[in-house]
Amino acid sequence: MKPDTGIGLRASGALGSLRRHGLMAAGMVAFAVGAIGIVVPLLPTTIFWILAAVCFARSAPRWQRWIYQHSRFGGPIRDFMENGVIRRHAKLAALAGMAASFGLTAVVSGLNLLWLGIVAAMLFAVGTYVATRPEAAGVEPAPVGVTPRTTSSSLS
Repeated sequence: MKPDTGIGLRASGALGSLRRHGLMAAGMVAFAVGAIGIVVPLLPTTIFWILAAVCFARSAPRWQRWIYQHSRFGGPIRDFMENGVIRRHAKLAALAGMAASFGLTAVVSGLNLLWLGIVAAMLFAVGTYVATRPEAAGVEPAPVGVTPRTTSSSLS
């Protein structure tokens, strides 16, 4: 049996450190883009801060906690990360933003129909995902085209 030189441990430690620093850098970039989205129309904030929270969970848990505790964006981010929930007003805003960005792209980009079709297909896929997320914790989304029934109690 060969003696352990410790090289493997140091290499994995170096790779682990490189990974942690890479995730930290990716989290900072995602956070910065999300912060810009606060003031730039049609640039979302929450999705970039969700990405930042995922990166920070593995590199800087203190920063992840700060995002989760943010007074404005923390609740929706926690809802999505913990339960897959997207609130109705956020869904509507996201879908409207996607439609507006596609319209703007179609008008000003000069892309040919193939590229516009690719953009439309990607936005449709993302829009379908957003639209089918539950709106409250513990609630499964209704199948497309099915309206959930509500029961009413009569007071007699």
